[in-house]
Amino acid sequence: SHRTIAKMLGAGEHASIKDVVLPIVDVRDVAQAHALALERDESDSNDALRFPCITQWVSAKEIMEWTAQDFPAMASHLPRVEADESTQSAPNKFDVDCSWFAKNAESVTPRETIRDTVSSLIQNGFVNGGSG
Repeated sequence: SHRTIAKMLGAGEHASIKDVVLPIVDVRDVAQAHALALERDESDSNDALRFPCITQWVSAKEIMEWTAQDFPAMASHLPRVEADESTQSAPNKFDVDCSWFAKNAESVTPRETIRDTVSSLIQNGFVNGGSG
């Protein structure tokens, strides 16, 4: 959620955060899944009635690295990410390659999702864009 990202980014340069792994779902993917579900042929009964839209699990470390690369002014203000061996790998709750949504939609990449989320958080004053 945007709140989780905002909390991570707002922790500050002197803070450290655990390297948690998060499922990333873009709201544009959710909207597309709703539209595709309405258009879906009901005779296709082999697929479940739920459409997992998770395209990737992303670590806090990746989120901080992408933010530093895409928003260089923020790089020196981002918290350190501490390794946490208990969360180094993503939980295997969904087989995304086999989900109906993954087969029928072009999803937004996790990096695009993070970039657009950070940009929105900056524009709306929820996090400092590094200018001050």
